Amino acid sequence: MRFLIAFLSLIFVFSCSSSDPEPTPDPDQNDPGSAPEITSLVIESEGKMAGDEITVRATVSDPDNDITSYDWTVAAGTYEVVSNTEIAWMSPGNPGDYEIALQVTDADGNSDNRSQQTSLTLGTANFQNFIDANYVRLYSRNYVATYENHIYFYSAEVVTDNTWEYSLRKFDLDGNLIWRRGYLETTSFSNGRPISITSDGNIIMTFKDSITKVNTDGDIVWQLPTDQYWRFNELENGNYFFASKTGTPYEPRFLVVSSNGMLVNSGLIEVEEFTRWFADIAPGPQPNTSYLLVRADGDTSDIRTLVLHMDGNGQILDSFQLPYLWLYYGCLFANGDDTYTAFLTDTDEGRTKIHKVVFNTNGEVLDDIAYSWNNYQEVSDVYRTLDGGFLVAGEVGASDNDTRSLMFKIDTNGTLEWNNFYGDYSSQMDKASGILELPNGKVVVSGSTFIPGGPGGGQVKSYLHKYNPDGSL
Repeated sequence: MRFLIAFLSLIFVFSCSSSDPEPTPDPDQNDPGSAPEITSLVIESEGKMAGDEITVRATVSDPDNDITSYDWTVAAGTYEVVSNTEIAWMSPGNPGDYEIALQVTDADGNSDNRSQQTSLTLGTANFQNFIDANYVRLYSRNYVATYENHIYFYSAEVVTDNTWEYSLRKFDLDGNLIWRRGYLETTSFSNGRPISITSDGNIIMTFKDSITKVNTDGDIVWQLPTDQYWRFNELENGNYFFASKTGTPYEPRFLVVSSNGMLVNSGLIEVEEFTRWFADIAPGPQPNTSYLLVRADGDTSDIRTLVLHMDGNGQILDSFQLPYLWLYYGCLFANGDDTYTAFLTDTDEGRTKIHKVVFNTNGEVLDDIAYSWNNYQEVSDVYRTLDGGFLVAGEVGASDNDTRSLMFKIDTNGTLEWNNFYGDYSSQMDKASGILELPNGKVVVSGSTFIPGGPGGGQVKSYLHKYNPDGSL
């Protein structure tokens, strides 16, 4: 009996399991497919600084090979698409932490996203790069000089909303700060002018309220109260010759000061045109004379560039006009063969360009080479290098309110050897103000970068960078 029941149960189970199978679903019907995957996102920022162009690469896999969009997002700055999985990121000019993200989407609406963060600083890894100082005033300039394997950095720093202090810092060649000195607090701001090393190994600084001579320890040797800021030339007899525009209304004036700070002579510079700006001063073709590079305005439609040859008593020995209209900042060098090299800014073919001009003592222009990378270029400082070429610092941008720092090197013939930029075009009035060559051929650049808001219409932070002889960081 038990055998019969087991046999019937087996028949029942077999008959149930032998029913028709369920139909198999069509794999292509309502199948969302495989989602794409971003397996890596790399920001190649090693050795880069704020304001540099940085490559960003992604690795993406998709079994269905049907990705329809690659959507990149950068927290700041701009970018250009190199390929779907690579962009060239023009990073912002200010230091900070920045995030970059990528989202990919396929034809079925499947998507994946990934983000990566990087930290950017100002300057290079092997040098003091962001001056530990108060903010400096909007439009301010800072300058550098070198003497006996040290670097001297001069700037005007914000103390309060309406007060600035002129300061000097001393660094070793590795960018380590040795000391800082503050010299003058003022409510009457000016940019000052490049600092100069005298033949007796001291430093001349020209403030709006004084001319100050300090030693290499930063101690004041003497201070001569005055107004405005002055261009400086040391004469062969040891006296110092200064020129500027002073008073109300402005008048072109000169000062002759002994090396120990005694006023030797002063007076008006007897030039017919209204002298708007003294761009630079250099040793003249005769002993104890000076050449002055001057912007002179006859009226608003008559702007001229003049060269004045003056003796040590302030008398004009000769003058001539150069065919350039828009002189503001400029630099002048004596070549030692009765020719001079001037760097100045002039408008040419709708662009404001930096010109390297060689002229003789008769005022004849022997050579003129223009340099430009955008609509607007301006020169701030020039340094003659050991190989006879020149290093140039300034600014470049679409306009004078939309600039970044510019520095470049040319050889003795004016051929461009390299150029470099720093900062972000979206920053207002970024500029390189000072430039010099170290004994080992490396290049030091000082400048400022604008941070919106704060005293003086904005906060401007000073920087100090070092470049290799070929212009690389």
